[in-house]
Amino acid sequence: MMGVVEGPGIAPRAVEFSATVPSSRCPKSGQRVPVVVDRADPRRVVIRWDRVPRRDPLGAARRANQQAAAAERRKRRH
Repeated sequence: MMGVVEGPGIAPRAVEFSATVPSSRCPKSGQRVPVVVDRADPRRVVIRWDRVPRRDPLGAARRANQQAAAAERRKRRH
């Protein structure tokens, strides 16, 4: 992963590191994620996966299906 670490008392710093990413919480490009940073060495970063929102891989399809069903119900009323 590549990113920029910043926080109170820590100047923004580019970092690159490897991490095991839970598939349900895989961040999108550009997404901010909560981390714990070693102030003595800001390259040392631990991502707080428990605080990263879960992704819903079927979310877009589910919303489209719900919208289509709602449109169909509206048609039937008229």
